[in-house]
Amino acid sequence: SHVLETSALPDSSAPFTNVQDSTSRILRSLRFPTIEDREATIHQSYSDTFQWVFEETPPPTETDRQAPSWSNFSAWLQSQNKEIYWITGKPGSGKSTLTKFVLAHPALAENLSKWSGNLPYIMATFYSWNSGTDLQKSHKGLLRTLLHQCLSTRQKLVPAVCVKRWAIHQMFEGDVSLPEWTQPELIQCFNTFASEIQGRCNIALFIDGLDEFSGDHAQLVKFVKELSRRDCVKICVTSRPWNVFNDAFARNPSLRLQDLTRGDINCYVMGHFDECPAFEEFRA
Repeated sequence: SHVLETSALPDSSAPFTNVQDSTSRILRSLRFPTIEDREATIHQSYSDTFQWVFEETPPPTETDRQAPSWSNFSAWLQSQNKEIYWITGKPGSGKSTLTKFVLAHPALAENLSKWSGNLPYIMATFYSWNSGTDLQKSHKGLLRTLLHQCLSTRQKLVPAVCVKRWAIHQMFEGDVSLPEWTQPELIQCFNTFASEIQGRCNIALFIDGLDEFSGDHAQLVKFVKELSRRDCVKICVTSRPWNVFNDAFARNPSLRLQDLTRGDINCYVMGHFDECPAFEEFRA
């Protein structure tokens, strides 16, 4: 860590060499082997389910008297609303599956384009996993993943964002082993990235499974809320309805998943019944 704290760094205006090599090395240092494992384990949504999430009105509930916890997701995506959108639900209700569905749906890009207006936008995602490695469920893993995705789309910003690591790579022409990324360094770099793109680009962040993070959930909430205050950032999170998240997001735009999936469950069950010869015989 002492290497990164030294002030004896080259003048940033000096002519650097091996620019692409230094950029690639820094991006590779942010990436870790299990960075995409959690997303790969999440099942694709069943055909015709979750379509309601981009509609203007909620799907039918169990009874007419039951009022679902629902905020129009598409309206939030398109708006300049600075509040974090909270997708919550019981364990196994499908929060990660819904997140994966949303991220792959063409309507997401259409809605975010209306929010971003004339500016381009970057989309970055993180799926936390309490059964995975430390980096799959830690603040540090979240920051490394988001920073890697953002910088991969704006590689020219690497020297300005990762100033000290960039300078050391240039000083030793890449032939140097730097220490592991620390959480404070990652926070600083991400904040610098957000400042660098301010007014030129926007960022949409989707963070799945806040409850699956290890460590202090209150600190995690604090970081996410501070990040959401930036003009260029829009954030959607998912979690179980634990007190720490309910206290933080109860007044935000949100949806409670188990109140909204009655039609999806019917679709899934009838779809499987329709494929079953025995059920067809019974129905006949």
